Amino acid sequence: GVMIKRIIARPILNILYPTCFVFKPITNTISMSSYRTITTTTPKLKVGQIGVAEFAKKLQSPSSQMQFIDVRENNEVSFSNLGSEFVHLPLSEIQSWIQEIDKNLNPNKETFVLCHHGVRSQKVAEILAQKGFSQVYNISGGIDAYSCEVDPSIKRY
Repeated sequence: GVMIKRIIARPILNILYPTCFVFKPITNTISMSSYRTITTTTPKLKVGQIGVAEFAKKLQSPSSQMQFIDVRENNEVSFSNLGSEFVHLPLSEIQSWIQEIDKNLNPNKETFVLCHHGVRSQKVAEILAQKGFSQVYNISGGIDAYSCEVDPSIKRY
C-alpha cells in the first residue's frame, strides 16, 4: 500500500509543484574513508574562580603581588564598593582602557576581578587572560555574594 501511494503521489506533486518536489535518484555514493577527521583545539583560558569567603581572606591581607579590578558602572561603585584597593575599569568602557591595560596593571600579579554577580567580571577576566595576564581570578557571585556571605554592611542592590 505505501509503495503504490508514493508512485501515484510523486507525479501529481511534480505536476502541481514542479520546482518544489524534484525527486532524483541517488547515482553516486561517497565512501566514508574519503572523509578526514579535522580536530581543532581552542586554548583553555587561564581564569580561576574564587569564592567570596576565600577572597575576603586575600582582601584582608593583600600583598604587593595582588591587584583588584572592579568592572561595574560608576553608579554601582559609588553606591556599594569594597574599598580603594580596587582599580575601577567599567566593562562598558573596555574599548577605552583595554589597549593600555598592561601599562596600568601588571600581567604577572594575581588579578582579582569583581562585578555585581560575577558575569561581567568573568568576561573581563577572560579578556585579561587573552591579553597575557597569567593569574586571573573571577570573584564568583560578585559583590552581592560578598555582602550576603561575608560582610552584610556592604549595601546590596
